[in-house]
Amino acid sequence: MKKLIMTALASMLMCSSAVAEDWYLYVTSDKVWFFFNLDELQCDGNVCQTWDAGIYTNKFHDFQLARVVVDCHEGKTKSLGDFKYRKGKLDTTNTRESPWLYPPPNTIGREMVVTICNPKARNPDNYLNFASLFEAVPNVQKAMRHLEEQKR
Repeated sequence: MKKLIMTALASMLMCSSAVAEDWYLYVTSDKVWFFFNLDELQCDGNVCQTWDAGIYTNKFHDFQLARVVVDCHEGKTKSLGDFKYRKGKLDTTNTRESPWLYPPPNTIGREMVVTICNPKARNPDNYLNFASLFEAVPNVQKAMRHLEEQKR
């Protein structure tokens, strides 16, 4: 399944001329793809922040964007807030900071910690120009514009 998804993404990348931020695909399943934004990755010592995105592959119009913090020394994560989209429109916004969580081994959260904190653990095939994926997904560009407005 992962090879099929990566092949589809590679095809989309080759067809796109858009220039955009680079993202890293760190987990895939038959239901969701999880990415973090490399251009937004900011580290202060052992603590890193970036945007995290989850796109639900069975419903391309449902996805989530979250601002995440990772403590690489402690191996813990938290969210500073998130935006959930349904049918391409903003559904809910959470502006509350979550408590620190210690993701267990073999989980999505743990994989995020490993790939953010250890660039050598990243698969070179998983670096993506996210805009090309968004061009193929209905209504996701609207969400990215909303995200940009939130950053201003």
